[in-house]
Amino acid sequence: MMKTGIFAVIAIIIAIITTLGISKNKPITPTASNISNIKYFYFTYSNGYAMNAYTKYQIDEKDGKYELSLEKMKELEIILNQYNVSELNGFNKTDKNVLDGDSFSFSLRMENNKGISASGYMKWPENYKNVVRELETFFGNLIKE
Repeated sequence: MMKTGIFAVIAIIIAIITTLGISKNKPITPTASNISNIKYFYFTYSNGYAMNAYTKYQIDEKDGKYELSLEKMKELEIILNQYNVSELNGFNKTDKNVLDGDSFSFSLRMENNKGISASGYMKWPENYKNVVRELETFFGNLIKE
């Protein structure tokens, strides 16, 4: 009887997870509130262990033209939506106990003038490392092209 109850609970949990599609890195279905039609993108992060050791990625519209093709802009949007970057808006956390640490700053503006901005100093949002890895790959491939 006890085993049957445990199996029933496990089956219910699996059914709920499957139904809701719970996964940290699962790509999301685009909706109106997700990132699209990027007009401005800025992301920088630094390593406090070496002076001026920072990486910066920036895309801006100039005279109605973008520094990237529409295809590449869409690729960037897919990466940002995959990791729910829109949910970072307003993230601003600092560890005041660290004097020489790592930091990041992120800002994005879309065609509808909605924006996202986030920053941190020795504090990072969920999936931060995954997003940085994806952006490094994305921009590294652009440089190679």
